[in-house]
Amino acid sequence: MIEASGYENSDRIIKIFNSTISIEIQKILEIIADGVINEARYILAKNENIDTGGLLGSIRIFELGQDYVIVGTDAPHAGYIEYGRGPIRPVRATVLRFFDKKTGKLVFTKYVGPTEPMPFMQPAAEKWARLFEGIVAERVQKLLR
Repeated sequence: MIEASGYENSDRIIKIFNSTISIEIQKILEIIADGVINEARYILAKNENIDTGGLLGSIRIFELGQDYVIVGTDAPHAGYIEYGRGPIRPVRATVLRFFDKKTGKLVFTKYVGPTEPMPFMQPAAEKWARLFEGIVAERVQKLLR
């Protein structure tokens, strides 16, 4: 004779899982997004790319969907830090004018050399993508208790 056991417990677990999975996905996405934001801010601070804090404050969640999250920054100079930039020469003026960060003095020049990339968003996203599986496993374990 064949006897099945454990059906009731399995059925209970499946019902709990199905009823809460969309809420759990949202929580997981928020955990990942917050982690990416905090990591990106940490990397920026470590790279000494903070002048006013505007870039730090601009890193945020732009959209949280049912099964996705968009994290980023809309600071105009963020791309120059993340990806670097080529040399700059004046286009509509005879010289470039800016304040030197080190000396605080006003500088006039006809050329500014390129800058190397100092990524902050990509490494943060990659780190938290690697942590995703563990976070999901942890949330599922809590759900099944």
